[in-house]
Amino acid sequence: MNKLKNAKEFLVTPDLAPEYLPEEMSRLGYRVTEERPSISKSRLFDTFDWRLLGSGLLLARGRDGYQLYGADDGREFGRAPGKGGGHKFSHDFPAGPLREALTPVIAMRALLPLLDLRARSRCWEIRNRDDKLVLRCRWRQLEVRRVAWRSDPHPRPAKGGAAPEPLHTLVLEPVTGYRKPEREALATLEPLNLSPVSRLAAHLYRHVGFDLEAGKKTVPQLGPDWPAAKAALEILRHQYRVMRLNEAGIIADLDSEFLHDFRVALRRSRAAMSRIKKVLPASAKHFRSQLADLARRSNRLRDLDVYLLQREEYRQMLPACLQEGLEPIFSVLAEERGREFKKLARWMKGAEYRRIMAKWGQFLASYEPWQAEDGVAVPANALAPVLPLAEEAIAAACLRLLEHGRAIGPDSPDEALHALRLDCKKLRYLFEFFATLFPSEEITPLINRTKKLQDNLGAFNDFFVQQEALRHFLAALGRGGTKHAAGLAAAAAAIGGLITRLSREQGRVRRDFAKTFKAFEGCGNRKKFCPEE
Repeated sequence: MNKLKNAKEFLVTPDLAPEYLPEEMSRLGYRVTEERPSISKSRLFDTFDWRLLGSGLLLARGRDGYQLYGADDGREFGRAPGKGGGHKFSHDFPAGPLREALTPVIAMRALLPLLDLRARSRCWEIRNRDDKLVLRCRWRQLEVRRVAWRSDPHPRPAKGGAAPEPLHTLVLEPVTGYRKPEREALATLEPLNLSPVSRLAAHLYRHVGFDLEAGKKTVPQLGPDWPAAKAALEILRHQYRVMRLNEAGIIADLDSEFLHDFRVALRRSRAAMSRIKKVLPASAKHFRSQLADLARRSNRLRDLDVYLLQREEYRQMLPACLQEGLEPIFSVLAEERGREFKKLARWMKGAEYRRIMAKWGQFLASYEPWQAEDGVAVPANALAPVLPLAEEAIAAACLRLLEHGRAIGPDSPDEALHALRLDCKKLRYLFEFFATLFPSEEITPLINRTKKLQDNLGAFNDFFVQQEALRHFLAALGRGGTKHAAGLAAAAAAIGGLITRLSREQGRVRRDFAKTFKAFEGCGNRKKFCPEE
């Protein structure tokens, strides 16, 4: 799929003869010679949320291994050997340019096999009367097949129908210093009304039925004149779709982000039901408790995922002489993680989970408060315009955050910051729920300030929780409650070093709080959404 930086690519119909443009250029006086035809096969990879494609990158595995290159210009970023599986995450690749370019883009996400591509190419060199190469013309037939594998988390199109028809493209590869031949070729093609292709990979993925928005983080689109119940239902339906979309990836244990995104949608659903008041019937309350139970069932697995993802970060916090002491700790965590995963996956494949999700989905699809039956009271705010309710909810949450934040001083207990973190999270959820009701230039800066405050408070809480977990682990080692107790001395030294470092980091974050809170408090747009007079 490589093409030169200034190449131009067009989709062409199957009935356009491959020789059409070369023959036309020959009539214009150019000397045209055809190179040897070629056939190549490759498999394309990306993360579930399309991080490579979104960053203008493409990862392909062909006969010579893996290649990472620009999706637009074909510029190569690196190569790595490999013909089969075993390269699921960026750290599975050998050190080198490919891994260095891949790691910051995909982070903790797994690479999924998506598309098999068979490309048949014919290429012509076009030379002027001085026998100088001035243009290349490449015709390609692209046969594409979606990779079939049992754990594919992407929604599949409806069954049935024939395999996708091959695509055909025409690529013009100009030579620096010779613009006239390219202009003449483009003029020749102009009457054909060909469709230019700026990012062929995206077109290929869509051609086999992939939804390129699936997995990406989006916000519900609301209308300011909507009834509040309609807006609340749209918010909840959006979160429900996110939950269902991530189920397969959780059960297949593809990467930790499936569970993370599932849990975020859970929390947002519960927050919407509690913060958008008097729009849902009393009968909906039991769904909120069921969603809370779903979250509780996955709490420990998520905690373990976070610890294991931070393995290298923890190692770097310690001097080299203490790093080996962490290995028995992570061995125990990995073993527990395996047990917790099996327990959650077994439950999610069971009848109880399917029943809960089916009933929740049925309620969201069928509830219509404006068509309430006789004897069923319509919730007080269900039919009220959503915009005033959104403004009221945001202002109340913001005032609560300001009141509690201003009360925090150097001597305030840690619990005060933990409680403030929850206030901040609730406000941020409200901003995200109702973002489309307000001008972007007004609400986006405040969302960003809120996020920075939440990040500060979240980091403070994380450092606290991690220290407590390490103390409990140390106590378990001391009681001999693990088969790795032989490494007790080394593990104890490593844990002590980590607790010291984490405590220091927690203190730094605590000192940063006042500045971060003041930046939120003084944000000009904050007063627009949270007037205190």
